[in-house]
Parts: sequence; C-alpha cells; structure tokens
Amino acid sequence: MTVCIFGATDSPCTANSILKRTADDNRNDFDPTTLRTLRRNFYVGDVLRAVSTSEAAIKLSKQLTELCARGGFNLTKFLSNDRKVLAEIPVEKRATPSLDLDLDELPVNRALGIRWNIEINMFGFKVLDLNKPNPMRGMLSTIASVFDPLNFAAPVMLTAKQIIQALWRCRIPWDQPISEEILTKWEKWKSNLHFLKEINVPRCYFSRLDTEGVKLQLNHFCDASEVGYGTASYLRIEYVDGFTECAFVIGKSRNAPIKTVSIPRLELQGALLAARMGSTIRKELDF
Repeated sequence: MTVCIFGATDSPCTANSILKRTADDNRNDFDPTTLRTLRRNFYVGDVLRAVSTSEAAIKLSKQLTELCARGGFNLTKFLSNDRKVLAEIPVEKRATPSLDLDLDELPVNRALGIRWNIEINMFGFKVLDLNKPNPMRGMLSTIASVFDPLNFAAPVMLTAKQIIQALWRCRIPWDQPISEEILTKWEKWKSNLHFLKEINVPRCYFSRLDTEGVKLQLNHFCDASEVGYGTASYLRIEYVDGFTECAFVIGKSRNAPIKTVSIPRLELQGALLAARMGSTIRKELDF
C-alpha cells in the first residue's frame, strides 16, 4: 500500500507516526517551535496552533509547509484571525481563496469542528434543523447536532441528557411516541435551544498581548446532585501589574447513574472527574 485507507482503524495512528517521523528526520533543519507543532498540534488531518505575534505565525506557516512537504504532505486551507498572516499565505493555500483581505470580513469557519468567528476571534454555536421527529431517535439526532467538545453549553445539554435518560428508564423503543409529560419538557428545551446562537466565547485566554511574567492557576469546580454531576475548569491569570482575570478552559457534565447512588458517592465522582480533567489540561496546555 502507498496510502492510508480512509476509515481503516489503524490509518490515524499510521498518519500520526509518519508526521512524527518527518519531524525526526528533519530536526536539524527547522527550529524547535516548528518541530514541536508537527509533533503535538496535529489532529489527524488538521493542525491548530496559536502564537503571540504576526511575525511568528508567518514564520511558522512557511516552515511548517516546507517541513510537511518533505514528508509528502501538502499543507493547505490556512485560516488565521490576523490579516497580515493571511496576506503572506499564497492565495491557493487559503481556506477561502476568494476572500478580499482589504474589503471583506473574515469568515465564520470551523476549527476542529468548533464554530469559529474569525473576525471577532470567538467560538460560537450553529443550531441546525430542529424540526425532527420526536421519538427518541429524533431526540438523539437533535442532541448530537450540537457539537460542543469543550462543553461550553454543558448546563444546557445536561437537561436534554436527563430527558433521554428518563426514556431509557421507561424502556421506550426508538420510534415509539413519547408520553405527553416528557414531550412537554422536550419541546420546552428545544424551543430555547436557538438562544445558543447568541453565545460567543473568546478563543484566547488572555485579554492582553504582554503575558511575560504572568502567574497562572488552574481552578477546578465540581459538584453533584441526584440528577447529575460535573466539573468546570478555569485559568486564573495574574499579570505583573496585579490585574487578574479568569478564562473558562473546559467543562464536563454527566448524568447520575440509573441505579440509585448516594449523594456523597456522586460528590466523589465529581471530584474524580475534576482531577482527571486537571491532569488532561496540564498535559495539553503549553504553559
């Protein structure tokens, strides 16, 4: 074989190993930032990397393109919230080749599946068609249409998960009509879902460009009740002049098990979830 087969179980692993081999084979010709980006910031076919200046982004894009080319990879469809960076990218390699950098607003696109308004540098939501059948099959399809890997909307989605869990408890078949009581709750939840379109979350944790000497803390909040448990993680940033701000990093919510569990045990489950999220965040953030 000369290519990775799309859909094969081992293809993502093979593709990532080849990327890392490309970095190893060319480690003497490129700077550490470029090599680290190739090793750590690729997600199968996409790369996502943030740098502090336009000059650093331009240099990284050029070096990364050359490095990938040495491994046989054509890096293309570039996005950036900085017009100076996009201006240095060949038109045919931009995600939107027809974009006029002098006149047009930067588009709304997706970064690893998350809706990204590039012009204002915010993450947001797009609510798809909600006019789906109301049996459980249609309900699950509606819930799955809200792609939210960082759990910005966890408090909203937990209510929908509770409705689905109630159906599981009643052992309702996939396509059987739903009882009036549960259907009323579902319709009320669905009627408010379009408000997610009004939520924007800053992509950058820092509101200031100068982050030299900042003090960083990770704060994890967890809680539980008889219906569910969860955690929310925040980055507390203290600048050199004493100014302090907090940025949401990630959340996670889960239904309480169908089998009855005591509140103290659920509280411990929430604490365990917070500890696991903390470990993941410390590994993934380059701070």
